[in-house]
Formats: sequence, structure tokens, C-alpha cells
Amino acid sequence: MSRGYEIRQGDSLPLRFAHPDGDSLAGWACRVEIKAALADVTPLVGLSLTTLEESDMVFTGLLTSDTTSVLPEGDLLLLAEISKESEGRRREIHQVLRVLPQGVL
Repeated sequence: MSRGYEIRQGDSLPLRFAHPDGDSLAGWACRVEIKAALADVTPLVGLSLTTLEESDMVFTGLLTSDTTSVLPEGDLLLLAEISKESEGRRREIHQVLRVLPQGVL
């Protein structure tokens, strides 16, 4: 699991995910979930990223301040699944998302 992000509740968080092998993501889908624990079935947040940038190499999106303001304090898991169902290909990226109370630096 990679290092990830540290944010305060209520901060916006830009998201960027590339294929770990550096492949083009044209025709791929990206689903992002935030969970309290890997084994949790229901995520705290779930969203699909549909914007591709950098010649179709990077999915980008945003966790809004409304979304992050309701996240609990502490270390959460940010999971990105990049998939190309037509070819049965799937990659997961796991990162730590440390959420600090609003107003704490």
C-alpha cells in the first residue's frame, strides 16, 4: 500500500490515478472507494472517475469539500480499481488517506 494523502475534513482533494504499468487508459474505467477497513463491504464514499488527461494516461477527479467533511478522523483506505472489462483486465491501487479534524494543520 502506498503512502497516499493527508487532508483535513472539509478540504477538497484532487485525485490522479495512472495504470501501474504505464499503459494508456483509453477504454478503461476507474472506480474509487474510501473505506474504514479493507474488509468493509460498504464504502464510506464511492465514485467513478471519467476524465482522462495526459494523452489518456491519467484518470483525474476530485473529492469535494462536502464529501471530505463527513469522513471520520483517522487513517482510511483509498482504493482505486482501474479495469478494462472487455479484456478482463483489472488493477487495484491502495493508498492510505489520513483525515485530520477540520482546522488542524
